[in-house]
Amino acid sequence: MDYDGRNIRQITQDRDLCLSPSWAPDGRKLVYTSFRQNNPDLYIYNLDTGKIRVLAAFPGMNGAASWSPDGNNLAITLSRDGNPEIYRISADGSQATRLTRSRHVETSPTWSPDGKWIYFISDRFGAPQIMRMPAGGGQTTTIAKGGQNDDPSVSPRGNLIAYTSSLGGGGFNIWVADVNGGGARNLTQDLSGNCEMPSWAPDGRHIVFSHRGQLVIMDADGRDKRYITSGERVRGECTSPAWGP
Repeated sequence: MDYDGRNIRQITQDRDLCLSPSWAPDGRKLVYTSFRQNNPDLYIYNLDTGKIRVLAAFPGMNGAASWSPDGNNLAITLSRDGNPEIYRISADGSQATRLTRSRHVETSPTWSPDGKWIYFISDRFGAPQIMRMPAGGGQTTTIAKGGQNDDPSVSPRGNLIAYTSSLGGGGFNIWVADVNGGGARNLTQDLSGNCEMPSWAPDGRHIVFSHRGQLVIMDADGRDKRYITSGERVRGECTSPAWGP
Protein backbone atom coordinates (compact mmCIF):
# COMPACT_ATOMS: atom_id res chain seq x y z
CA MET A 1 0.00 0.00 0.00
CA ASP A 2 0.95 3.65 -0.28
CA TYR A 3 2.11 5.50 2.84
CA ASP A 4 -1.39 6.94 3.29
CA GLY A 5 -3.04 3.51 3.21
CA ARG A 6 -4.34 3.75 -0.35
CA ASN A 7 -3.75 1.44 -3.34
CA ILE A 8 -3.71 -1.75 -1.28
CA ARG A 9 -2.86 -4.86 -3.28
CA GLN A 10 -2.19 -8.47 -2.38
CA ILE A 11 1.33 -9.72 -3.08
CA THR A 12 1.27 -13.40 -2.09
CA GLN A 13 -1.21 -16.07 -3.20
CA ASP A 14 0.00 -18.90 -0.99
CA ARG A 15 -3.38 -19.82 0.53
CA ASP A 16 -1.50 -20.25 3.80
CA LEU A 17 -0.10 -18.07 6.54
CA CYS A 18 2.49 -15.55 5.28
CA LEU A 19 4.23 -13.21 7.70
CA SER A 20 7.26 -11.08 8.56
CA PRO A 21 7.95 -9.39 5.19
CA SER A 22 11.27 -7.60 4.67
CA TRP A 23 12.21 -5.43 1.68
CA ALA A 24 15.43 -5.85 -0.26
CA PRO A 25 17.43 -2.59 -0.37
CA ASP A 26 16.64 -2.12 -4.08
CA GLY A 27 12.89 -2.35 -3.40
CA ARG A 28 12.46 -5.05 -6.05
CA LYS A 29 12.22 -8.13 -3.82
CA LEU A 30 10.54 -9.21 -0.59
CA VAL A 31 11.54 -12.02 1.73
CA TYR A 32 8.86 -13.53 3.93
CA THR A 33 7.93 -16.60 5.94
CA SER A 34 5.24 -18.91 4.54
CA PHE A 35 3.62 -22.13 5.72
CA ARG A 36 2.77 -23.18 2.16
CA GLN A 37 4.61 -26.50 2.66
CA ASN A 38 3.26 -27.02 6.20
CA ASN A 39 6.49 -25.68 7.72
CA PRO A 40 7.71 -22.13 8.37
CA ASP A 41 10.07 -21.63 5.40
CA LEU A 42 11.58 -18.50 3.84
CA TYR A 43 10.76 -17.35 0.32
CA ILE A 44 11.86 -14.44 -1.86
CA TYR A 45 9.27 -12.77 -4.07
CA ASN A 46 10.48 -10.81 -7.12
CA LEU A 47 8.12 -7.87 -7.66
CA ASP A 48 9.32 -7.36 -11.24
CA THR A 49 8.65 -10.90 -12.44
CA GLY A 50 6.17 -12.22 -9.89
CA LYS A 51 8.37 -15.28 -9.39
CA ILE A 52 8.91 -16.87 -5.97
CA ARG A 53 11.91 -18.93 -4.93
CA VAL A 54 12.90 -20.72 -1.75
CA LEU A 55 15.56 -19.04 0.37
CA ALA A 56 15.65 -21.46 3.31
CA ALA A 57 13.66 -24.63 3.99
CA PHE A 58 15.71 -26.43 6.61
CA PRO A 59 14.05 -28.78 9.12
CA GLY A 60 12.42 -26.75 11.88
CA MET A 61 11.82 -23.02 11.83
CA ASN A 62 13.03 -20.76 9.02
CA GLY A 63 11.95 -17.20 9.72
CA ALA A 64 12.48 -13.58 10.78
CA ALA A 65 14.65 -12.59 7.80
CA SER A 66 16.36 -9.22 7.34
CA TRP A 67 18.41 -8.04 4.33
CA SER A 68 21.92 -6.72 4.66
CA PRO A 69 22.28 -3.12 3.40
CA ASP A 70 24.15 -4.27 0.27
CA GLY A 71 21.48 -6.88 -0.54
CA ASN A 72 24.00 -9.72 -0.77
CA ASN A 73 23.10 -11.49 2.48
CA LEU A 74 20.26 -11.93 4.92
CA ALA A 75 20.19 -12.50 8.67
CA ILE A 76 17.64 -15.19 9.48
CA THR A 77 16.46 -17.40 12.33
CA LEU A 78 16.88 -21.18 12.01
CA SER A 79 16.20 -23.97 14.49
CA ARG A 80 17.82 -26.71 12.42
CA ASP A 81 20.42 -27.35 15.14
CA GLY A 82 17.94 -27.30 18.04
CA ASN A 83 16.86 -24.00 19.58
CA PRO A 84 16.36 -20.94 17.33
CA GLU A 85 19.64 -19.18 16.48
CA ILE A 86 20.74 -16.33 14.20
CA TYR A 87 22.36 -17.25 10.87
CA ARG A 88 23.72 -15.30 7.93
CA ILE A 89 22.78 -16.68 4.52
CA SER A 90 23.65 -15.54 0.99
CA ALA A 91 20.78 -14.05 -1.01
CA ASP A 92 20.91 -17.07 -3.35
CA GLY A 93 20.23 -19.41 -0.40
CA SER A 94 23.78 -20.74 -0.06
CA GLN A 95 26.33 -20.56 2.74
CA ALA A 96 24.15 -20.51 5.86
CA THR A 97 26.56 -19.54 8.65
CA ARG A 98 25.58 -19.70 12.31
CA LEU A 99 26.27 -16.47 14.21
CA THR A 100 24.91 -17.15 17.71
CA ARG A 101 25.51 -20.12 19.97
CA SER A 102 23.49 -20.35 23.15
CA ARG A 103 20.96 -22.52 24.91
CA HIS A 104 18.34 -19.82 24.54
CA VAL A 105 16.03 -18.48 21.84
CA GLU A 106 17.71 -15.95 19.52
CA THR A 107 15.50 -14.39 16.83
CA SER A 108 14.32 -11.24 14.99
CA PRO A 109 17.66 -10.07 13.56
CA THR A 110 17.95 -6.67 11.88
CA TRP A 111 21.03 -4.97 10.39
CA SER A 112 22.47 -1.57 11.12
CA PRO A 113 22.47 0.66 7.99
CA ASP A 114 26.28 0.50 7.74
CA GLY A 115 26.18 -3.32 7.76
CA LYS A 116 28.53 -3.59 10.74
CA TRP A 117 26.04 -4.78 13.37
CA ILE A 118 23.09 -7.10 13.79
CA TYR A 119 20.49 -6.39 16.45
CA PHE A 120 18.38 -9.32 17.63
CA ILE A 121 16.17 -10.70 20.38
CA SER A 122 17.38 -13.13 23.04
CA ASP A 123 15.68 -14.66 26.06
CA ARG A 124 18.99 -15.46 27.77
CA PHE A 125 17.90 -13.17 30.65
CA GLY A 126 14.48 -14.76 30.93
CA ALA A 127 12.14 -12.40 29.08
CA PRO A 128 13.06 -11.35 25.51
CA GLN A 129 15.62 -8.53 25.38
CA ILE A 130 17.40 -6.66 22.58
CA MET A 131 21.03 -7.56 21.92
CA ARG A 132 23.68 -6.44 19.42
CA MET A 133 26.61 -8.30 17.87
CA PRO A 134 29.07 -7.73 15.01
CA ALA A 135 27.63 -8.75 11.64
CA GLY A 136 30.07 -11.66 11.51
CA GLY A 137 29.10 -12.88 14.98
CA GLY A 138 31.03 -12.47 18.22
CA GLN A 139 30.66 -10.57 21.47
CA THR A 140 27.09 -9.49 22.27
CA THR A 141 25.94 -6.31 24.00
CA THR A 142 22.60 -5.76 25.73
CA ILE A 143 20.78 -2.74 24.27
CA ALA A 144 17.36 -2.88 25.96
CA LYS A 145 16.74 -4.80 29.17
CA GLY A 146 13.89 -4.76 31.66
CA GLY A 147 10.35 -5.90 31.02
CA GLN A 148 9.97 -7.56 27.63
CA ASN A 149 11.57 -5.99 24.55
CA ASP A 150 11.04 -7.09 20.96
CA ASP A 151 10.79 -6.02 17.29
CA PRO A 152 14.02 -3.97 16.93
CA SER A 153 14.14 -1.55 13.99
CA VAL A 154 17.18 0.68 13.38
CA SER A 155 16.65 4.16 11.91
CA PRO A 156 18.01 4.89 8.39
CA ARG A 157 20.76 7.12 9.83
CA GLY A 158 21.74 4.36 12.25
CA ASN A 159 21.55 6.58 15.34
CA LEU A 160 18.23 5.39 16.83
CA ILE A 161 16.45 2.11 17.45
CA ALA A 162 12.68 1.68 17.72
CA TYR A 163 11.28 -1.37 19.47
CA THR A 164 8.30 -2.85 21.30
CA SER A 165 8.54 -2.84 25.10
CA SER A 166 6.41 -3.70 28.12
CA LEU A 167 8.55 -1.47 30.33
CA GLY A 168 6.44 0.68 32.61
CA GLY A 169 3.44 -1.65 32.48
CA GLY A 170 0.13 -1.06 30.75
CA GLY A 171 0.79 -3.47 27.89
CA PHE A 172 3.24 -2.98 25.02
CA ASN A 173 4.33 0.37 23.59
CA ILE A 174 6.69 1.68 20.93
CA TRP A 175 9.90 2.97 22.43
CA VAL A 176 12.83 4.76 20.79
CA ALA A 177 16.38 4.92 22.15
CA ASP A 178 19.82 5.66 20.78
CA VAL A 179 21.50 2.58 19.32
CA ASN A 180 23.42 1.97 22.53
CA GLY A 181 20.17 1.90 24.53
CA GLY A 182 20.42 5.33 26.14
CA GLY A 183 17.71 7.99 26.26
CA ALA A 184 14.85 5.49 25.88
CA ARG A 185 11.41 7.08 25.65
CA ASN A 186 7.87 5.79 25.24
CA LEU A 187 6.18 7.21 22.11
CA THR A 188 2.74 5.59 22.42
CA GLN A 189 1.79 5.90 26.08
CA ASP A 190 -1.23 7.96 24.98
CA LEU A 191 -2.76 4.90 23.22
CA SER A 192 -4.60 2.13 25.06
CA GLY A 193 -3.98 -1.43 23.92
CA ASN A 194 -0.79 -2.96 22.58
CA CYS A 195 1.40 -1.08 20.08
CA GLU A 196 3.91 -3.32 18.31
CA MET A 197 6.23 -3.95 15.36
CA PRO A 198 7.68 -0.53 14.45
CA SER A 199 9.24 0.16 11.04
CA TRP A 200 11.04 3.37 10.02
CA ALA A 201 10.27 5.46 6.96
CA PRO A 202 13.27 5.71 4.58
CA ASP A 203 13.76 9.38 5.51
CA GLY A 204 13.72 8.60 9.24
CA ARG A 205 10.97 11.13 9.91
CA HIS A 206 8.11 8.68 10.55
CA ILE A 207 7.43 5.27 12.09
CA VAL A 208 4.65 2.85 11.18
CA PHE A 209 3.44 0.29 13.73
CA SER A 210 0.49 -1.94 14.52
CA HIS A 211 -2.16 -1.06 17.11
CA ARG A 212 -5.15 -3.24 17.81
CA GLY A 213 -5.02 -4.88 14.40
CA GLN A 214 -4.59 -1.65 12.43
CA LEU A 215 -1.56 0.24 11.11
CA VAL A 216 -0.64 3.65 12.47
CA ILE A 217 1.90 6.20 11.24
CA MET A 218 3.41 8.74 13.60
CA ASP A 219 6.21 11.28 13.54
CA ALA A 220 9.53 9.94 14.82
CA ASP A 221 9.02 11.89 18.05
CA GLY A 222 5.62 10.28 18.67
CA ARG A 223 3.43 13.16 17.51
CA ASP A 224 0.70 13.25 14.86
CA LYS A 225 -0.54 9.65 15.00
CA ARG A 226 -2.91 8.65 12.19
CA TYR A 227 -4.48 5.33 11.23
CA ILE A 228 -3.89 4.28 7.63
CA THR A 229 -5.95 1.08 7.61
CA SER A 230 -9.54 0.43 8.57
CA GLY A 231 -12.25 -2.15 7.97
CA GLU A 232 -13.35 -0.17 4.92
CA ARG A 233 -9.97 -0.53 3.20
CA VAL A 234 -8.77 -3.96 4.26
CA ARG A 235 -10.45 -6.89 5.96
CA GLY A 236 -8.97 -8.65 8.97
CA GLU A 237 -6.02 -7.67 11.13
CA CYS A 238 -3.09 -5.65 9.81
CA THR A 239 0.27 -6.38 11.39
CA SER A 240 4.04 -6.67 10.73
CA PRO A 241 4.39 -3.50 8.60
CA ALA A 242 7.61 -3.10 6.59
CA TRP A 243 8.18 0.37 5.08
CA GLY A 244 9.65 0.02 1.61
CA PRO A 245 12.86 1.78 0.52
